[in-house]
Amino acid sequence: MFKKVTITNYLGESVEYLIEGVDVTKNNGLLITSIDGLGPVKADINFTKLATADGEIFNSARQDGRNIVINARFTMCNTVEEARLSSYKFFPIKKPLTFRIETDNRIAETTGYVESNEPNPFKKDTDVQISVKCESAYFLAPMKDETVFAGIEPMFEFPFENESLTEPTIEFGQILNKKANTVKYSGDGQVGCIIEIHTLGDVKNITMYNLRTRETMKIDTNKIKALTGSELIAGDSITINTNKGQKSATLLRNGVKYNIMNTLGKTMDWFTLSKGDNIFGFIAEDGEEFIQFKIISQVTYEGV
Repeated sequence: MFKKVTITNYLGESVEYLIEGVDVTKNNGLLITSIDGLGPVKADINFTKLATADGEIFNSARQDGRNIVINARFTMCNTVEEARLSSYKFFPIKKPLTFRIETDNRIAETTGYVESNEPNPFKKDTDVQISVKCESAYFLAPMKDETVFAGIEPMFEFPFENESLTEPTIEFGQILNKKANTVKYSGDGQVGCIIEIHTLGDVKNITMYNLRTRETMKIDTNKIKALTGSELIAGDSITINTNKGQKSATLLRNGVKYNIMNTLGKTMDWFTLSKGDNIFGFIAEDGEEFIQFKIISQVTYEGV
């Protein structure tokens, strides 16, 4: 069952709107009666015709961005005019916003731009239709998952319970030192990830690999030396983003950020996560014990 919709405008201001049938006594001047565009986005399937035989051969498939259309009516907790002006504030034309919807089993969000906001101010019981165009065909889970390979994994969380007054039973963190680990992914669509590497000493030539697909990514520290004057040293932080449209590789050293895309090589593989278990690992030519390594991922949904 749908519960509520939360809109965050480009100024960072948020408002919650209830969906009709949930609780009509609480609202912010807008009661949503229906939303189109919450299911999986239609795919364009391309085939190549055969010249000398019947049938076609699959060529490619892709999805366009999502179009969310909100149908709502202004309620009388405020005046209709106040509610209408509030909708202009949270759904300004051409501006970006974050759309979050909550159901019994899922919280999903996406970002988009307001295409239209069409009320009828001369009608007593005013309805409004709002169209939001989204770049992505997928919804995202609001929280990101972290898988620590080497480093400190946070363990303390609320609520907590201390079962003993004499023994230390509460763990604040756990030191891990794994060269390979499993990244569990429960989303619907294939997605990239963010790799974070922090060095505690001198490190040379890091190689990362996907054990299932045999894909590899390498960081050539000789090229880092040519760019910065030295190979990886204590205190360096590397962030690699493999998500489509966001691909990047940066080095943060002494407060200065460097673009190190050229250190990855021209033919390297950009890691992606598939539904289920994804096993990754890393090695280094020298200084492997000085590496802290983790992978950050975000679950994607085809629809809600």
